[in-house]
Amino acid sequence: RRLGKRFMLIDKAMTRKLAKEQLRDESSFSMKAYLDYEAELLAEDSHSFDETQWNDHEEYQDT
Repeated sequence: RRLGKRFMLIDKAMTRKLAKEQLRDESSFSMKAYLDYEAELLAEDSHSFDETQWNDHEEYQDT
């Protein structure tokens, strides 16, 4: 379960990276649209994932 969560976060980061590259490649690149998109992602992240809470629930050891 713990690993799944971790991979989900990595996947989300990769998705975001790809989306950034696509946005950058667009000739009609709009900084405003991009910033709105970032803000939306950040809001989404803060709702779906609270790292401190997660760490409290499971003693996570980095091996």
